[in-house]
Amino acid sequence: MLENGGIHPVPWKGPVLAATYYSDPPQRPFGDLDFLVKPDEMPLAVEIMTRNGHVPADRLEPRVLDLFIKAGNAYVSRSAGGDFWVDVSSRPALPFFPLRVNPAWLPDALAPGEIFGRRINLLRPEHLFVMLCIHGNFHAWEHLIWLSDLCALIAPKNRLAADRVMDIASQPG
Repeated sequence: MLENGGIHPVPWKGPVLAATYYSDPPQRPFGDLDFLVKPDEMPLAVEIMTRNGHVPADRLEPRVLDLFIKAGNAYVSRSAGGDFWVDVSSRPALPFFPLRVNPAWLPDALAPGEIFGRRINLLRPEHLFVMLCIHGNFHAWEHLIWLSDLCALIAPKNRLAADRVMDIASQPG
């Protein structure tokens, strides 16, 4: 849906994380689909989702929702049928949060991958690790599965480069 509108979302967390880093993907439950987009694509992404019947999860006044979206914050919506949630964001945390990622690094953070037989761009494991840490910290690690995600990423088979993680984490957001 978003790709047809000229946006190239990057899936992260949930099913993509399970399929890519878990030895047994069904071990990683998920309740929504999470995508990153470039900050300037955020308003168009929301417009496309709205045209396709997605309804915002938050009941914000339209002008407040518009400001929220323009700031690059997450837009969480329910599908037209109400059977799944979609979270589109250009940042993994709100702008005032002390730990955040500069969205400008997104193009360098991508690597080609394959999920469910489809070739897509995925976050490199080191970038994903930092993003997951920021996301978990922002939400006060309210779901234990998020720690399991980090463990899956640092499994020896994934060859996570700890020095690269530290370089990424030390970049100003």
